[in-house]
Amino acid sequence: MNKKIKVGLGIAFVLLLVIIDIIKFTSVYKIDISNKADRTVNNLELRYKVNGTIKNISQLEPRRFWEYKIDTSELNGEDQILLTYKDKTGKYYEKYLVGYLEKGYRGNISVTINDIDDNGKLELRIE
Repeated sequence: MNKKIKVGLGIAFVLLLVIIDIIKFTSVYKIDISNKADRTVNNLELRYKVNGTIKNISQLEPRRFWEYKIDTSELNGEDQILLTYKDKTGKYYEKYLVGYLEKGYRGNISVTINDIDDNGKLELRIE
């Protein structure tokens, strides 16, 4: 190989390492919620256990998908991520999506709503 090709490959390799480093250390928790039920889900709330509301999801229609990215670099201390809602009778539910969270943490959570009973209680799968 001539010198120009070696230098070009060296630069490309260094750029690739920089890109991987940037992607690897991004402080984001990605939350995906998929409604596979035959009914619309109303008034879900994504929230921190300690620091309160992250995002309100007013409606998620049947066969729809919702995605949100949480920047954990802004956290002050330890926290948890919950999905909360009330059924038609007013009973409050909270499901832990992330049990322990600190500044700079990252990851992916996938929530699937499989069914909704007549009172509005959700059957969820969290991965």
